[in-house]
Amino acid sequence: MPCTVVRPEMRLARLDGTESTRGSGFVERTRRNGKKYQHGGVDVAGSVGDNVYAVYDGTVTKVVPDEDGNDGGIRVWISSSGKEGERVGYFHLEKALVKEGDVVEGGDKIGKLGTTGNSATSGREAHVHVQKEQNGKVVNPWNP
Repeated sequence: MPCTVVRPEMRLARLDGTESTRGSGFVERTRRNGKKYQHGGVDVAGSVGDNVYAVYDGTVTKVVPDEDGNDGGIRVWISSSGKEGERVGYFHLEKALVKEGDVVEGGDKIGKLGTTGNSATSGREAHVHVQKEQNGKVVNPWNP
């Protein structure tokens, strides 16, 4: 079940030094080498150490508590208890506050926002990347 909005002033992470939010949503991006790719989530701006909350009720299915060389850095995956086959990942965390097998409710604190993985080198301000998958396929996190 989705939770109520905790921070209504939530905004997309912008490129450092700009007011543009282009490319911070579930959109096509262009790499420096000119190749296009689909950004697989939504980058929500914040400050390092801000609390990160679960967007719905579910079970923590994967926690990567330390940097492992993956672009996502420290991350948490939660499978929905309300929609079969749906899970949400929270990337670039400074710290995970949950462990695999934990049952969480929407609005529970699950981590601290950080700049792990490629977050520090992506040119974006500090943010959490929220990625939603339905039956293994990446989908727009803004869509219900």
